[in-house]
Amino acid sequence: MKLSRYNWLVRHNEELIAYNGFTNAIARVRKDDEAEVYSLLEGSVSAINIETISDHLVKPLIDCGFIIPMDYDELSNLQILSYKYRYDPRISVVKRR
Repeated sequence: MKLSRYNWLVRHNEELIAYNGFTNAIARVRKDDEAEVYSLLEGSVSAINIETISDHLVKPLIDCGFIIPMDYDELSNLQILSYKYRYDPRISVVKRR
C-alpha cells in the first residue's frame, strides 16, 4: 500500500481535517488519533505496512482513498476520468463569455 498523492491535512478550529482530492473524501480526525494520522499522511514513505496502523483506522483510510494499492496509478485514472467526462455526450458544460 502507498499514500495517495492527493491527501491534504488542515487544522481548523483546533481539529485535524483530512481531505483526499481524488475521492473527495473528508474526515475529521479524533483527538486521540491525530498524532498517528498526521505522521502517516504527512509522511514521505513510498510503501506503507498497514499492520503498523491502528486497526480502527485501516479500513476508513483505505475506503476513503487516503491509502491506496501500490499498483494503482491515480494520475492515469484521473486522466481517464477527465477524458470520459470531456467526451461524454450526456454531459454538457456551458462556458461564460
